[in-house]
Amino acid sequence: HEKQVFIEKYEAYCRQLSALETAFFRPFRIPVGRCEEDERRRLIAMFDSCKPLDEIAEAYLTKYFWEGQIAGELDFDKVKTIMSSKLSIDTRLANADSHVSKLAHEMYQALDKETMEWMVQKKPKKLFSSKNRRN
Repeated sequence: HEKQVFIEKYEAYCRQLSALETAFFRPFRIPVGRCEEDERRRLIAMFDSCKPLDEIAEAYLTKYFWEGQIAGELDFDKVKTIMSSKLSIDTRLANADSHVSKLAHEMYQALDKETMEWMVQKKPKKLFSSKNRRN
């Protein structure tokens, strides 16, 4: 849970920086590993990677915290339940593009509420597989 909280805060920070970005200005983004306290990084190095802190790469720390976001969240039955109970087609909308846009928006909101929004980019085929469709 601690990793999930951290990565959610880091993602919010990245979204704020993206909002400030222009064609002429790109704000500096603090790397994931530098957003955590030195003591916490030392403990991660000591107990999770079994290496000295100076041998831990930024890529390892990034992967470490991203694992918190997806740990235990690959329950596709849960996704199937969410998709079948929360999504519906509004037949009052005039064109197909409106239907698709509304469904995509509802899907993202439902996944975001369950902190599973990462699946839209990481596992899109799983979201739209025939197994997840209603019979």
